[in-house]
Amino acid sequence: MTQKAQSLHVTLPARLKKFVEEQVKTIGYSTKSDYIQSLVRKEIRKREEEKLERMLLEGLASGVKEYSEKDWADLENKMLSQ
Repeated sequence: MTQKAQSLHVTLPARLKKFVEEQVKTIGYSTKSDYIQSLVRKEIRKREEEKLERMLLEGLASGVKEYSEKDWADLENKMLSQ
């Protein structure tokens, strides 16, 4: 499902603007907007991975439990709904 894009105006100091423009050219993004979107996506993924790691560590700390296929499906559904 594609969401309608919305604009966001960002003001950067000259040094940061130049950096973004260099990254667009160096990495090969189509636009500065594409580059910024990729940074936001990376941050979202990083936070999701940190959350998963916390949940896994909590699970390990809670003790050993044998999981059935239903248990795994329930856990997956719980994680996806958060």
